[in-house]
Amino acid sequence: MRNHCIAVVFAVAAFAAALRDAGAGEAWRGVFEPRAQAILPSEVAMVVGAMPKKPGETCVAGDVLVEFDATVARAALEAAEARVDAALLNHQGQESLFRRGQATEIELSRAASELGRARLDAVTAKKELDFCRLRAPFAGRIVEHLVREHEWAGRGAALLLLVDDSVLRVRFFLPENLFPAIAAGDRVRADVPAAGVSVSGAVTRIGAVFDPASRTFDVWADVDNAEGLLRAGMTAEVFWEPPAPGGGGVPEGAAE
Repeated sequence: MRNHCIAVVFAVAAFAAALRDAGAGEAWRGVFEPRAQAILPSEVAMVVGAMPKKPGETCVAGDVLVEFDATVARAALEAAEARVDAALLNHQGQESLFRRGQATEIELSRAASELGRARLDAVTAKKELDFCRLRAPFAGRIVEHLVREHEWAGRGAALLLLVDDSVLRVRFFLPENLFPAIAAGDRVRADVPAAGVSVSGAVTRIGAVFDPASRTFDVWADVDNAEGLLRAGMTAEVFWEPPAPGGGGVPEGAAE
């Protein structure tokens, strides 16, 4: 029984090594994808005033990407703050009258309720004014404006497409027979003809579903793009660099 187990271990190791050798050195077509991307929506219904960042330009998290005409929102906030001041004075007056027995508890409670509603309206108006500046949720590159300056944008309307391409993911396909051999962390090299460069990265994700028609599965590898030499959508020849076998020894405990 022990000898049979040892034979199985060696057979599995030999099979994995054969698969690694079969996949090593062969080029696989890959496409670069952004690590993160988002279509940013409007949170207000207003006229677009300005879009400071143009398509192709980069931004950092917090940069203003869209500025709306905030005239109405600013006036609404000022009116809400004025109502807070009036409600506060009324509440203070009712408190004074209540202490002297000249106002009822119901009147005092009503004044407190009106003050609370006025403060809530002011918070909402302030939030609406803040929404008049759409800020970048993450560092990235503007791909496309989906509205133009001076156009009306409704609440929830798509404004622009933002991608994070500081790290790109090269997606390529391997034949199903290599599935047992590849693993997260394996190194890959990507030759990119359009950029005239070769870059390296590590496998970060292996597809969970096979394509029965092509009998392949997806693999993604992260590639650093801090210098901005690559763009999402570029194609590459990807070379999988499987790790060397771990010495070919029998796993600890298998011969016991």
